[in-house]
Amino acid sequence: MRMKSLLFVIIKFLLSKLRFKSFDSIRSFSMRYWKTIDGKYLVEAATDDLVDVFDGYKFRSPSGKKIDYGYQYYLQDSAGQIIAIYKGPVGSFWDVLSVTTYIVIGNALHSWCCTKQDGEPKPAIDSIVMEGLEPIDPSELPFNITLQEALRTYEEGQVKRLGFLQKRKKEMLSSPDQLPDLEGMTDLDAVVECPSPYGNLTVRISDIEVWKESITCGGKERPGEIESILKAKYGSRLRSFTSMIPNYLYGT
Repeated sequence: MRMKSLLFVIIKFLLSKLRFKSFDSIRSFSMRYWKTIDGKYLVEAATDDLVDVFDGYKFRSPSGKKIDYGYQYYLQDSAGQIIAIYKGPVGSFWDVLSVTTYIVIGNALHSWCCTKQDGEPKPAIDSIVMEGLEPIDPSELPFNITLQEALRTYEEGQVKRLGFLQKRKKEMLSSPDQLPDLEGMTDLDAVVECPSPYGNLTVRISDIEVWKESITCGGKERPGEIESILKAKYGSRLRSFTSMIPNYLYGT
């Protein structure tokens, strides 16, 4: 029953996020602006509804104060294109529900993460996302693009990126049938390598290139996945498997 209650809370919270993402909400909000220390622009453009996110209990600030809403922020470059969006996600792990919201205090953007397990939610944990914010008037923005236009461009880019990643996923090695038979060859020594973070991962067997795919398709577990497919294809003929890919190529 507890898990069903958590699921209900999550669904209700996500629906509220969609509501506050609308352009009407952005237009009706009294927006505030800051310039960052690296020359970008932060816009406080909408509120995040925190009412009932904990199914009858209030979100608590780091000081323990009960609050009904947080804020949504959009980070834009000098051309007005959106680089990042800061709005409160909701998550759960087992029976712990967490809700995050954002707020600018002084010259810093803060992240407040509030969790609830049993009873009242705990006071939020405060983390600083960025500092050195300088308040500015909207007339000081170096671009004319509206936030609505920037959001459309950002969302179109996200859709294109998703399509690109899905296409790349289809190009990944996923079946032994995609590999050559290498008839008559035994004692196969396989090596997987990649020269750069944005290059191609290549699989060589006894100096023969048998497969190539983008390194950006997989994570640090990818070499192990490829090894399993090679074993399924070549069985006892596969004498060794060596990954020459350093962990830093996967950002670890």
